[in-house]
Amino acid sequence: MKKKHSIRSCFWTSEDVSFMAKFGFQVKENEFSRIVLDEDDTYEQIHARFLGNEYFFDNIFFEYDKEDVFTSDYCVMNPLGGGGYPQPEGTWYESKKDFFDMSEFCWGCGANKVQTQDFRINKISKKPVWGFTAWIGDVLFTTEDFYKEVFEPLGIGCRTVRRTSGKIYSGILQLVIPVIDENLDMSMHMDREICPVCGDIKFGAKDFYPFFPLPEHPLPHIFLTKEHFGYGHEAFRRTIVSRELVQILLKNKVTRFDNLIPCRRNLSDYLKTIKY
Repeated sequence: MKKKHSIRSCFWTSEDVSFMAKFGFQVKENEFSRIVLDEDDTYEQIHARFLGNEYFFDNIFFEYDKEDVFTSDYCVMNPLGGGGYPQPEGTWYESKKDFFDMSEFCWGCGANKVQTQDFRINKISKKPVWGFTAWIGDVLFTTEDFYKEVFEPLGIGCRTVRRTSGKIYSGILQLVIPVIDENLDMSMHMDREICPVCGDIKFGAKDFYPFFPLPEHPLPHIFLTKEHFGYGHEAFRRTIVSRELVQILLKNKVTRFDNLIPCRRNLSDYLKTIKY
């Protein structure tokens, strides 16, 4: 595991361009540029220059190796994307009530919507498993062949998917992923907001610490967190998959190592034992 920094901005000055060139980085004046750094002496010098500058963003992330992933019983799989947007695209927000039970849904933070009807889609990925490109981050679709080969033997359910016209999309299925009824240890997650409407806590989509908390009694193979993540009016649950399923998805190029976050039980206690 390596701690990394992603520094980006659209407001590089000519002096910034010259400064970054000393370290071998090319950025463009007044254009978007992003650089990725290890946390080392070079990073410290660059960080010191831009500290407090509101136009520069320094995002922390962690790069995991195969050992980190394959020695973890479970990993979070970040949203896959690649499947366009839920239909009808132009009126999706107004049409939510046609697809979800909205009785406990909060319009303030976007949490607690329960699907009742098949999604309508107009785009599928070339990969055997994919998700929506945006708006909904905790839904996965798959081809019927891949479902029968991989997911059905693992006891994972499915439901039909429809085209924009409303007709059944033959050969395409949506995975039915259960939500675990167990709270995670989120004590270390400082990126959070309290909804002014419902009062529930929603956690930020980015992690600033290594690994992800695992419930004490995880469900087999794939499940969604009880907690919601995201910003503003959108919310999604994290998708957690077993080591066995992770290996299958990696082999079939459904996901990549950089899209996985290994999980650890008793995470807040574990983080006290490592340097990061």
